[in-house]
Amino acid sequence: CDWSSDVCSSDLDSTFILSTTDLEIGIETHCQAEVVEAGAITIPVKPFTELLSSLPIERITLETTETSLRVT
Repeated sequence: CDWSSDVCSSDLDSTFILSTTDLEIGIETHCQAEVVEAGAITIPVKPFTELLSSLPIERITLETTETSLRVT
């Protein structure tokens, strides 16, 4: 299965939603989050999942600008 090169992440209220598709099958997961400002961004799947896998599970912060995503 060759997943799309993009994952769309969006948030609303206190839920963070990650979704991806290979145009036949879609996957979506909802995570509890502290959302400061609701929004959406499309990012490459492979580097994003590799980065998330390398971070400690306790807390991950995502910050966006018009042209970038910062993950800490």
